[in-house]
Amino acid sequence: MVDIPNVITRVPFKKVASNRDIKQQSYHHLAITASKNLRHSPPPHAPPKMGFLNFTQSATNSTPPIAPSRSQRALCWATRDQFFACLDKHNILDPLKNPKESKSFCGPEEASFEKECKGSWVEYFKKRRVMEHNREAMLKKLQEEGASNMGGIRNPVGEAQKE
Repeated sequence: MVDIPNVITRVPFKKVASNRDIKQQSYHHLAITASKNLRHSPPPHAPPKMGFLNFTQSATNSTPPIAPSRSQRALCWATRDQFFACLDKHNILDPLKNPKESKSFCGPEEASFEKECKGSWVEYFKKRRVMEHNREAMLKKLQEEGASNMGGIRNPVGEAQKE
């Protein structure tokens, strides 16, 4: 058996930075960067009002949105149906892509539809009209190609309107 002597080698000492030193350096770097950015950027406008979980800002600037009543929804749906009947009469599928045609042929109906329904509802119903048309066209095409209906799969869009 060979005896290996214990040899101690000297390595030059290198100071390792502590976590506190690293944090101080990074904070110092951030402070320098922030001060440089402030010198070159325009002054900010009025700062937003901040409160606990931002309740004070919403309470002072606006009231919470109120959901439409049952009669308001029924009136919205009735004006929507009138507008869509006019579009069908003039063979206009997408009023969002053809706004000039829809305004020229169905302007009063569209105005009453937009007056009685919320803006988000108007956009939703117009997009849904196109989506349902494309869906029906695809189903018709599939049936012509010989596709069969898979049992147990319901039509979620059409059944809600039939009830």
